[in-house]
Formats: sequence, C-alpha cells, structure tokens
Amino acid sequence: MTISQSNFNFNPIVSIALFIVGTGIIILCQMFILRLIKTYVSRMDKPPLGVINGVNILMKFISMIAILYLFIIAFNASIENIIIVSAILGSIISFGSAQAIQNFIAGLYIVFTAPFGIMDFITLDNKEGFVQEISLNYTKIKTIDNTYHFIPNKKILSTNIINYNKKIKEDYQKSDLISIDSLQKVFSKEIINYSFVWGVPLGDYNSIVKKIEKICMKYESMFGNQPEFFLFNVSHRLQFKFLVKVDNKEFERLENNLTDFRDELALQFH
Repeated sequence: MTISQSNFNFNPIVSIALFIVGTGIIILCQMFILRLIKTYVSRMDKPPLGVINGVNILMKFISMIAILYLFIIAFNASIENIIIVSAILGSIISFGSAQAIQNFIAGLYIVFTAPFGIMDFITLDNKEGFVQEISLNYTKIKTIDNTYHFIPNKKILSTNIINYNKKIKEDYQKSDLISIDSLQKVFSKEIINYSFVWGVPLGDYNSIVKKIEKICMKYESMFGNQPEFFLFNVSHRLQFKFLVKVDNKEFERLENNLTDFRDELALQFH
C-alpha cells in the first residue's frame, strides 16, 4: 500500500507555528552555547582575542543551516529537495573550508588546553616573540624586531612550543605596622624565564667569563634582574646557556633590550 504525500501535509498555521517555535529553540541553543564559551574564556588568566567572534560566526552559520532544514521539514518539502539542498551545502563546505575547519578545530584545542596565552613570550615555528592574538584560524606573534607573524593553528599542533612564562610563588610577610592576618598570604607572580644558547671561540675560560659577567652586570638595570649564565657545552666552541628573567608586567624590558644584549655579547668576542 502506498501512502500519498497528502497524508503528510500540515495545516499552514501549524507549519508556521512549528517553524517559529523551532527557530526560537535554535536561537536559544546558540545563545546558551555562546554564553558557556564566554564564561569559560572570561575565567582564563589571559583570554584569547578573537575566539568569541569566531565561535559566534560559526554558530550563526550552523543555525542558518538548521533553520533552513527546519523550513524544509515544516512546510513538507519533498525528499528530493532535501537531498538537493544537502548536496549543495555539502559541496560548498567541502570545496571552500577544508583548511578553515582544520584550523578551527586546532584553534579550539589551543584555547581549551592553553599551552600559551596573550603576551606570553614563546618560541613557535622557529619564531620567538610575544603572543598578540589567538583566533580560531591563526595565532599572531610579534618578534623582537617588531615583525608580526600569522601562524595557522593547524601548523601549531605539529610544531614544538616553548613557553618562557612561568608562575612563581612569593611569600609576603605582614608588616609590623599592619596587624590584619588576612594580609599575610602567598600568591602567584608570573615571570618571563627566557633562555638561549650562545657560543664563543675557544680561549682563556676565566677571561671569557669576566667579559660576559661585565655585560650581564651592565644589563641588570635594563632587565630588572642580572642575566645568569653557565657553561653548557665544549666542542670547537665554548657554548654558554643564558637565563634572563623579567617580570611579566614589564615585558617591554625584554622586548627593548634583548637584541642589544645579544649584539653586545657578539661584539665582545668577534
């Protein structure tokens, strides 16, 4: 026995009501998901820029597709029309957004695992710099020479990441002038703990160390802390590992003086 299509026809008023109610539910779901993501992102120490806008655009795109299918179902479109619409949408998505989808998924992974945050000093894809923006498509970093690099998030998942930002704990004893016990607390402070390896030609070790110490003492006031160093490796050169600590709130100290510090080391021995 065949069932005629007329058995599935809806009353126009019912169809309109179904479409309006369904559209409202889709919009409410979109708002709820966005609110959850905004709440999560707002609780981060360094919320990534551009993520909310990217998720908002994606949710609107998904909502439009859902509303389109709801319209087809509510007004009893034929199976053939549903298949045609699905094929067209599938072709558009697969043709133009394969890379975008991969970058988007990678962007979500970066946001929720948080291997780095805004203004962290990192090495990424052989580039050292401060993170300026984390979007759902790319991550923007600013190198010491004021060059901006836009690195696709998909590429970040397959490259080594070095994050020089580090949280340390400091004990603050209450002052003799203040007797409130609540002021005696331990809290976290963040520093940029930057390290690099640099080599000099073989020579008198003590003389080399004295020259390096002189330069490190000179840059103590510029970095806020005296750079530390130790002998890292001996081959055809003496390789030293340097450690520069800068308060994260004064990251400009590193940005403004690191290149000069390296250049002065090089000029001292070449």
